Amino acid sequence: MPGFDVVRKDRSMNGRFGGGVCLYIKTNVNYQIRTDLTNDCLEMLTSEITRPQSKTFLVSSWYRPPNSTLDLFKEFESVIDKMDTTNIDYYLLGDINCDFLDSSKSSLLSSFFDIFGLTQLINEPTRVTETTKSLTDLCVTNSPDNILKSGV
Repeated sequence: MPGFDVVRKDRSMNGRFGGGVCLYIKTNVNYQIRTDLTNDCLEMLTSEITRPQSKTFLVSSWYRPPNSTLDLFKEFESVIDKMDTTNIDYYLLGDINCDFLDSSKSSLLSSFFDIFGLTQLINEPTRVTETTKSLTDLCVTNSPDNILKSGV
């Protein structure tokens, strides 16, 4: 897309190819990819954004395949722990494939969010069919007071 840099992390784990995550960042934005704030087991990218006369912040994109094991949440926890030690505001956006409308499916992830003082900003279904509704696309932050509006 004209006017944007594309940063990609293509899927190449566990013998799986085709997929991955990317970030589109406006070309006039000063950013640095933070490889230290990710994990090779996760389809995840993190960028540190620096703007003049503004606080630095992190933006991450994470895709969790629907049939992946719960072990990925432990890997995710280690990344969140690293982000937390930076004392920088961060925003994690992604298709986590963990239904936040069903507490029996999301309790482990919710507990991580509670431990690290994170807020999940999306509160309505992100996938709706004739027979089901689920909330698997999340927007998570450690600084919800900076958000004026969020939604689907």
